[in-house]
Amino acid sequence: MSDWNPSLYLHFAAERSRPAVELLARVPLENIEYIADLGCGPGNITALLHQRWPAARITGIDSSPAMIAEARSALPDCLFVEADIRNWQPEQALDL
Repeated sequence: MSDWNPSLYLHFAAERSRPAVELLARVPLENIEYIADLGCGPGNITALLHQRWPAARITGIDSSPAMIAEARSALPDCLFVEADIRNWQPEQALDL
């Protein structure tokens, strides 16, 4: 399996992020502690989650080593795990 290209992925970030931005605008939750971003890619949606809930512990999960490396570089305050989301289990209950 070939790895994803973060630069190419981010080239279309606005188009890829639009549904997430619209969905996050409708989430009425305020007291969020734990968030998982499944299939986080290079962290562009993770960044939106971090902006909305800066005190939350956010874990991004992706199977692509290149995407995880890009996400870790962009968001050092978040935890990123290289894993298959079909098998990943959170360490604690998630709020989002």
